[in-house]
Amino acid sequence: MTRDDASRRKREVLVWIVCALTIVCCAWAPLLIKGLVPLDGNMIALSYPNWSMMRTLGSTSFLPSWNPWRNMGEPFLADPQTMAAYLPMRLLCIFPDFSMFLRVWIVVHTALAAAFLGAMAWRQHRSAPAAVTAAVMAGLNGTFTGRATFPNHFAAAAWLPAILYFQQELSPLGLGMCLAMQWLAGFP
Repeated sequence: MTRDDASRRKREVLVWIVCALTIVCCAWAPLLIKGLVPLDGNMIALSYPNWSMMRTLGSTSFLPSWNPWRNMGEPFLADPQTMAAYLPMRLLCIFPDFSMFLRVWIVVHTALAAAFLGAMAWRQHRSAPAAVTAAVMAGLNGTFTGRATFPNHFAAAAWLPAILYFQQELSPLGLGMCLAMQWLAGFP
């Protein structure tokens, strides 16, 4: 492959990546631009309280084992839905409001799912349009986007393409790390 072919190939891939990002941003425009949070009873009763408690605890390294405010008391650290041990949850709780947290949460996990499914398609077909189409389908399919009101479900679903990617790569370390992240995301 000549240098001109390689640079043309890189430009083509870059154009397709920009197309994919544009499609994803348009699809999530109500959340990303207008700040409209998808809201239902689960967001009010589960997702927001978990974020609030993790945000309160973000300034300390202490994680409580008990949550006295839900169901007259229940395990906090032992409940996988709280995502107390999930590193992205700990990192993204630095945001001061829930809307910003949810925006970044959705963008990060959509990018995670899209990147790994796109990488799988690229490895199998060596076609930028196929990789971008797979990435867009991973990030915008109804089953995935329908879980936005459950950040733990959304995060666990985002790790599925990475798990499949490392399984096809025959990488036990990558597979183990992705399975652990999916488990810690709260809904394996």
